[in-house]
Amino acid sequence: MVHFPSQKRPLKDDPFQYLRRCLEPWGQKPSLLPLCLLILLIKIFFFTARTVFILKWMKEIDVLEISVTWPVPLLVVIKMCYTLYQRDKIGFLFRSVTEKFWDLGVGGPGLEKELEKRFKLINRFLFGHVSLGVFYVGLYAFFADVPIPKGRTRWLPVLASMPFDQDQSPQYEILYVLMYWNLVVSILGHGVFDMVFIYSSQHLVGQFILLKALLRKLDYGFEGLEIVAKARSRQFQKEIRKRIAICVQHHNLLLAYGNELKKIASMIFGVHVLSTSLTLILVGYILSKNLEKILQYSMLLSGVVSEALQFIIFAVQSGEIYHKSVSVAQAAYQSNWYVFNAKAKRDLTLLILNSQKGISMYGAGLVTINNEILVSMIQKIFSSITLLRSLGEQK
Repeated sequence: MVHFPSQKRPLKDDPFQYLRRCLEPWGQKPSLLPLCLLILLIKIFFFTARTVFILKWMKEIDVLEISVTWPVPLLVVIKMCYTLYQRDKIGFLFRSVTEKFWDLGVGGPGLEKELEKRFKLINRFLFGHVSLGVFYVGLYAFFADVPIPKGRTRWLPVLASMPFDQDQSPQYEILYVLMYWNLVVSILGHGVFDMVFIYSSQHLVGQFILLKALLRKLDYGFEGLEIVAKARSRQFQKEIRKRIAICVQHHNLLLAYGNELKKIASMIFGVHVLSTSLTLILVGYILSKNLEKILQYSMLLSGVVSEALQFIIFAVQSGEIYHKSVSVAQAAYQSNWYVFNAKAKRDLTLLILNSQKGISMYGAGLVTINNEILVSMIQKIFSSITLLRSLGEQK
């Protein structure tokens, strides 16, 4: 059974309620804001120390270690700072979900089950994604790239060797705890913005699916009437205009929500495109000259793979948002619009015109983030690696 709700009807149960509870402490609770700032300052301190260390001992560190380990924490710091800076806009996204978005049951029990199944699969994916990050920390405790100091039974969790004596108690124990804390914060800091985007984008996609279902069923409850009777019935035309108005208002809300999400994600996507491209180009160039380093730096390369997978997730979801937003017009065409009067057709035309452009995600306003950019990036990365190798051979 299809329901046409009012705009004030809130979402009954948030399918991502546990994910939201995990995200809200970072910037959404004023009482925890000082703690968030303290964690961020400590993370910035570690990144600054890492940068100074690289600049000071540049000749003693492998270039591959620098190219892999430095951009990743930089991206973490940018994401953590930006998420705190945009906390008010992110709060708007959260409030819109609970206060203005339709309940999953408005499209009927069949569609409700499909959406619940979809959200459950996404929840499992997110749980696996976080679990993999935690597993990575545990795995790194046993298989780090730093040799065990004499008299110790465990590695120091840092990617590049440090040129000072680590075998002094309690210095080693303090470093051990601090480095692992830094590694955990890096993984969680990476995930905060990613989860915010996944939370917002999947809710947006779900609402577009509901909107399209209701547009196809604008004449629900009047199936028994003939076409001529529908065209002449004032009650039918009045009810149709009321339903179209509900759909138009909700569509405007989704467009505003999507545009706000686009503004929030634009800067991070731009940095992600640049960081991922440069890292893959440099790492690919180094490994193309010496493939034996693949096994030697397997743990390092896992960070590169993780960064690339994050960008793939962004691109796939951005493409899904665009296709769902554009297909609203197609759903409107599938309604029995030919039995509507002129006023109802005018209202429906307004909705169709608003959906023509769709919601596209951009990276810093320069590139469109979708599935096509993945192919384009792969081509440019291989071209850049080939160019660097040819320039190296000429020298």
